[in-house]
Order: sequence, then C-alpha cells, then structure tokens
Amino acid sequence: MTIVGNGNQKRDFTYVKDVARANILAMKSKGAVGHLINIGSGKNYTVNEVAKMIDPKHVYIPPRPGEAKATLANIAKAKKLLSWSPKMSLEKWIKGI
Repeated sequence: MTIVGNGNQKRDFTYVKDVARANILAMKSKGAVGHLINIGSGKNYTVNEVAKMIDPKHVYIPPRPGEAKATLANIAKAKKLLSWSPKMSLEKWIKGI
C-alpha cells in the first residue's frame, strides 16, 4: 500500500450505499430544495489509521502539493432536512460486515 505524505492527513470516509441513500432522500425531499447538504460519516480518520485496518505493510511517497490536511463533513443539515445519518461505519465497511 502506498501512502502519500506522512499519513497524518485526515479524511471523512463514507460508504457508497450511505451516499446513494442520501441522494435518493434529497431527490424526494421538498424541504431540501435549494440547500447545500454535506454527506459524510461525520468522523475522520488519519490515512495511517485506515492503512493499519487494511494492511500494516505500506510505503510512504512524497506529499502532493495543495493536498488538504483534513476533511470532515458537517452532516447536521442531512440529519435535519433528510432524517439521514450514515449506517455503515468505516470499521465494519473494511471488515466486510
């Protein structure tokens, strides 16, 4: 596994079926019209943490210019307007549960 930079950058990983469900709810919701709604897990993990969950063997390569140090979705509007929250945690997703 290749990790860009030092692996301490944080990302909000979201299961694709959770994203699809949010899009379907938004499509059907009249209350969501005109709103920008963040979809994410609402929790972020370092790339190193995720790498350890998948495969402890990895190599580091130089960082990419301009790469964000952290991403984290504020899912408050999704909860309020769509009654949506993610169902799949990253840990379960990686373990295939």
